[in-house]
Amino acid sequence: MKVGVITLGCDKNTVDSERYLAQLSDYSAEYTPELSQADLI
Repeated sequence: MKVGVITLGCDKNTVDSERYLAQLSDYSAEYTPELSQADLI
């Protein structure tokens, strides 16, 4: 599964997004910067 992330706001939001991506990668999710290729945003 490919995951796209949109992060808005302060630096804490960026850190939270990175943590979510790290957790999702434990379940074989792959990050994609191209939202049109993402299965989940």
